[in-house]
Amino acid sequence: MTLQTELEKIEAPGMAELYKFEVGSVINYYTSYVQNILYDGNLYVSAVIKRNTKPKEQSLKPMNLQISAPLDNSLIAYIADAPAENVKITISQLFFTTPQEIIVIFRGEIIDINIVEGYANCNCQSNQELFVGNLPRLVYSCQCNNILFDSNCLVSKASVKLTTNVTVSGSSLVSSDFALKLDDYYTGGYVEFGVNRRLITSHVGDTITIATPFDSRLTSGSSVGVFPGCLKDFDTCNTKFGNTGNFNGFPYIPSINPVIYGVE
Repeated sequence: MTLQTELEKIEAPGMAELYKFEVGSVINYYTSYVQNILYDGNLYVSAVIKRNTKPKEQSLKPMNLQISAPLDNSLIAYIADAPAENVKITISQLFFTTPQEIIVIFRGEIIDINIVEGYANCNCQSNQELFVGNLPRLVYSCQCNNILFDSNCLVSKASVKLTTNVTVSGSSLVSSDFALKLDDYYTGGYVEFGVNRRLITSHVGDTITIATPFDSRLTSGSSVGVFPGCLKDFDTCNTKFGNTGNFNGFPYIPSINPVIYGVE
């Protein structure tokens, strides 16, 4: 009994399943077929990858699916990055006809991961989750409804990005450039190193502290991109970003509900 014969048992004749994992700009391609497959210019690497059920997207109800896959860079990024970028998964069935046909049978995202002996057991949910529940477009709150750098905020990432070389000591990154800003300027922001991102939990003087250390590829002298955080209040929008024209909150609503407590 060999790995190849075991894989052949789970593959239907004339058909292979293709798995596409996306996190940010990084894309990894796998197939549960017994050999690598080149399709549409992308090489799908043969791997011991499986799922627990046959997905059917015939309704608007979200579908849960578990996939066992190699712990590649995309899934490592999901576990370590904070804030984590979503890992998108697309599963397709490729039929070896002439011409070849492909059917997408699942699109969704990872909602959590468990690691077992170098493999990731990924719990996924299909995109139909978007149709569940009614969400208000705006929340009546003193805090801004925008997300920093989004299409409504309009603050340019390039305009506030700091590119600097750092000295690394575990979760602490040191650079004299950090001291050029007031303490806490970068708190709540994030550091980018390649495709990896880490949340900044503290900024004091020339030192920032990140939630989770980078791996060994980040060494003292490495260059990183650093972005400030936003408290989403009117004062921060004004003094830190000069962007009150795009502030999407209601800063002057009363902090105490006059309907309940009355007006003095």
